[in-house]
Amino acid sequence: MQSASRKNRRQCVENDLALHKTIFELTDNAQLVFLYEQIEQRIRLFVAFSDMDSDFEELVSWHRPLIESIAAGDATAAEKVARENAANNGMGLVSQLKRSNTAGATGTKASPDQKAKSTR
Repeated sequence: MQSASRKNRRQCVENDLALHKTIFELTDNAQLVFLYEQIEQRIRLFVAFSDMDSDFEELVSWHRPLIESIAAGDATAAEKVARENAANNGMGLVSQLKRSNTAGATGTKASPDQKAKSTR
């Protein structure tokens, strides 16, 4: 949370990914950890190349209740917070992806898929 308060985007992203990986590891579900590891690099690349605005204080506010409920051992509350965050933040991510795709289609910013197709 300190990286967010200092507005260090790169460190904030690294800490966010580490937090999510830790949460998956706490499940003791090897399949879930494996699946997260498969998408982690894609998430990292998306964030690195996106033009998403980062509201660091908001990022902390999303995670604090989740961390507190996990630390308290309240699985029901943790699940509720995780589902709410996924639903709310997932919509923002989908919107961002749509904006990125639209920008690529108008020639302002090509996606990696579009770049690969243009070189074939």
